[in-house]
Amino acid sequence: MSRLQQFKWVFLLSSILIVLPAIESSWFDNAFGLKWGSEKLMYYFSVFLVPLKLAMIIAGCWLLIYFVKHNEVSSKVKLAVLPLMFIASVQVIMLSITSVYYVFNGTKADNYIEQANISIQSQAPGKLLTAYHDINIMCDRGLGFYELLSVIKEPWLGKALAIESYEPLEQLTISFTADNQRQFKRYDLQGLSCN
Repeated sequence: MSRLQQFKWVFLLSSILIVLPAIESSWFDNAFGLKWGSEKLMYYFSVFLVPLKLAMIIAGCWLLIYFVKHNEVSSKVKLAVLPLMFIASVQVIMLSITSVYYVFNGTKADNYIEQANISIQSQAPGKLLTAYHDINIMCDRGLGFYELLSVIKEPWLGKALAIESYEPLEQLTISFTADNQRQFKRYDLQGLSCN
């Protein structure tokens, strides 16, 4: 096999190892937009993907650097490698920051409340983010897959959010603590359908 053919295979493999994580991070929801099991499970899976993507990118960079360093390559080949290395560098920085965040702050899995087929994702008040509760029904699509049916995106209600009662596709009652008092909010689910 000629060096050019070897480079093509190394470049192709490196491109897959570097670009695939970039595509997943940029254009898809958590875990390639896969909706299987539950929202919380998919969130855990996306957290697990962070070090895996980092390892893939490092392996892709190592392959390129090793090939270029141990073979005589033209300046055109070195130029072809530069955009890929730039994409890899940006990703390594972002994924490293994300990994360090998870190590010191933990994940945000506690922001998910699930009961039966109701899923509530809460975004707590912060300096940069708007606080809300995203209330969804997880509609079963077979083989463990689901589709989210949005009930409401509620402004921040308070702490200690809990699902009090749920009558499938009829009524949902949640409780929360606001102003040091336990309060309740009911949602009429009639008219929503998983079909």
